[in-house]
Amino acid sequence: MIVRKWGWVCMLLGLLVYSPWGYCQAPSQIELVESTWVDTLGKEHPLFGTSLNKAICLVFISTDCPISNSYQPELKRIHSEFSDRGIEFLFVHGVAETTLEAANRHRTEYRIDAPVILDPEHKLARWLHATTIPSVFVWKPESRQILYEGRISNLYEGFGKKRPSATRHELRDVLTAICEDNEIPIRSAPPIGCRIAWNKE
Repeated sequence: MIVRKWGWVCMLLGLLVYSPWGYCQAPSQIELVESTWVDTLGKEHPLFGTSLNKAICLVFISTDCPISNSYQPELKRIHSEFSDRGIEFLFVHGVAETTLEAANRHRTEYRIDAPVILDPEHKLARWLHATTIPSVFVWKPESRQILYEGRISNLYEGFGKKRPSATRHELRDVLTAICEDNEIPIRSAPPIGCRIAWNKE
C-alpha cells in the first residue's frame, strides 16, 4: 500500500487514462515490512536492496503483453548500463497465472539479465498499486520513498500507437540523475500498456 495524495483528482482522471495514478501521484512512502523475494532461478533478493544500492528499480512485465515485450531491448540496455552503477533491478511478472516455466522461457527468449520474480498473489502489484504492464517503480533503499513511477519512455503515445522512436526517456533520465546525485527530473509519467487484473482478495 502507498500513501496517496490528491485522491479525488486521481479518481476523476482514472476514467481517462490507463493508469489512474500516472498523472497526479506524488512521490510516496512504501508501507511495507522488510521482505525477501526469490527469483525464477532460486536466488533471494531483498525488496529494499542493501546499503550498496543507490536505488531499486522494479519493472512489471509479462510474457504476452506486446507493449511490454517491445520494451525488452531497451530494458536490457538500461540494465546493462545501470546495474554496475548501484541500481538494483527486479522484473516482476504482473500476470498472476504466469508459471515458473513460462517465466524462464520468456527470460531466455528475451535474454533478460535482471532477476525475474513471480507475483502469483499480486502482493507487489497491490502494495505498489500497480495497474499497468509495463510500469516501473524506483525507490531509495534507505528511505523507501518512491522517486519515480510510471512509464519507461514515451515510445507509445497510446494503446496501439507506437512512435518510430521514443523522444522522452523518463526511466533512463531518472536513473542517471540518481547515479550522478542530481535532482530527479520527473516524478511520474502515465504508462501505456496491458492491464494488471488483480486477484480478488
